[in-house]
Amino acid sequence: MPVEPLPATGAITGIDMGVTHFLTTSEGEHVVNPRFLGAMADRLADAQRVLDTFPKHARKRSKKHREAARKVAKLHAKVRRQRLDHHHKTALALVRAYDVIGHEKLNTAGMSKAPAPKPDPGRPGVFLPNGAAAKAGLNRSILDAGWGLFLAILANKAESAGRRVIAVNARNTSRTCPLADTSPRRIAPPRPSSPASVAGSSRTLTTLAQ
Repeated sequence: MPVEPLPATGAITGIDMGVTHFLTTSEGEHVVNPRFLGAMADRLADAQRVLDTFPKHARKRSKKHREAARKVAKLHAKVRRQRLDHHHKTALALVRAYDVIGHEKLNTAGMSKAPAPKPDPGRPGVFLPNGAAAKAGLNRSILDAGWGLFLAILANKAESAGRRVIAVNARNTSRTCPLADTSPRRIAPPRPSSPASVAGSSRTLTTLAQ
């Protein structure tokens, strides 16, 4: 991709992906998590219920069957478009504001993996609660946010603008900062639920993309 460098800002930040907020910067700025899939959940559920009334493997679909399938597909496509637009605008805001952006290297596939069954050692054939229900809700939120796609878009925009994006191993985010080797500093901000993050600025980066 051809490079079109932006003017240097001299600014460096770390971003922390989340579900309460889409992301939080080292300065404590939050980007709202729009939860597009969640907002569309009721309409999708209604459309899916209608589609489920038709045979799944019908050789020839009726007109109503085709219409029901198209409606479900159309709603999912709208969610994807909304999410992609949000990703592009947020990434553009970051690239315009910072010369260097660090983020935790994420394994989204592993993070959204279902927890393993937890057998009860005292009762064969019985399983203990393993937090699967709570994990399922978190998984939906992670998939709805689309962290992996966003980080790929951010890296692409940064490269085209002559900026740097650095993925940092989670175990090293509190050690010497790879963005500035001379001093130990934390490049990833505290988790959004921590007091330090809540006390930070509430100004959102999304306004910079407008």
